[in-house]
Amino acid sequence: MKVIVAATHCYPGCRVRIEERGQNPSALVEFSDGTIVLGELDTTDGVTLLTVPSYRTARGTRIEIKTWRLEPGSGAGCWRIKARVTTG
Repeated sequence: MKVIVAATHCYPGCRVRIEERGQNPSALVEFSDGTIVLGELDTTDGVTLLTVPSYRTARGTRIEIKTWRLEPGSGAGCWRIKARVTTG
């Protein structure tokens, strides 16, 4: 599975495109600067969550692990980040 993020990091309102969706939650997450990480995309009870591990942007900014709730956007495979999910 592949998730394409329209920015160098995730944030509420950011556009996301999901391609090649499958049953396995593992997903290649590709950011606009070319950075690619292995994350997880899971839908349970109608809620779609994207977990992105810690990584560094192409410019070297460190981004910590975060989980995001997605909402459908307009068009096939189009989504938007709704909010950050806090755990614990």
